[in-house]
Amino acid sequence: MSGQSTLSNWTSPQTRDQNSDDADKHSEVHRSGWRERLVQAERGLTTGFRTNSALFFHFFAVSTLASAGIVVELSIFSWGIVLLCVSVILAMELVYSSLNKLMVHPEEPLPAAWEEWINMITSACMILLSGAYGTILLLLSSRMLELNWF
Repeated sequence: MSGQSTLSNWTSPQTRDQNSDDADKHSEVHRSGWRERLVQAERGLTTGFRTNSALFFHFFAVSTLASAGIVVELSIFSWGIVLLCVSVILAMELVYSSLNKLMVHPEEPLPAAWEEWINMITSACMILLSGAYGTILLLLSSRMLELNWF
């Protein structure tokens, strides 16, 4: 195996029709593996923002919390934790939305085990989202207490 995913070369018929001119233009371009992965990541993030309104909410919430972090002058260690939490938030929302896209129109009814699997992934995403937001709020509130804002 060459190490490339079979999904990385897959495109839907609708995408192929829409991008037929672009496909001719890009068919001659051969990117290295790491550059192709960056391009796929950018396309996935763009698709996520276009199709999932929850990502806009998370982006707004994170922007608001980051602004509060600037105001209360978080330490570099705290900013590192905030960055980790923001990464978890965005990644979990993308996982959740991609799972929903995958299971939107199954040809056959999903087996009960799959329904349980989907429910467990959904709850894992919600736990990680809640924990990440809770961590950011804890960092901000502890800094506000240090500054005697309460």
